[in-house]
Amino acid sequence: MMITTKQKSDIIEVLDAIRESGQMNMFETPRWLVNNGYIDSKIDARLLVMEWMKCEVDESDLMNEGELL
Repeated sequence: MMITTKQKSDIIEVLDAIRESGQMNMFETPRWLVNNGYIDSKIDARLLVMEWMKCEVDESDLMNEGELL
């Protein structure tokens, strides 16, 4: 099943909320997304979470640029 742009956006919001709550290790979220019906495939869930994590790291790098000088 293909994930629509709207579904992807909704899942990204869910991942942001999970991260902010601190109640779950983010490496557990692919399984959680599948178990809670957000995504049918564990592989698709892993790919989406990896993409989300990469975006989080990239944003963090931009915010912290120059702090290590």
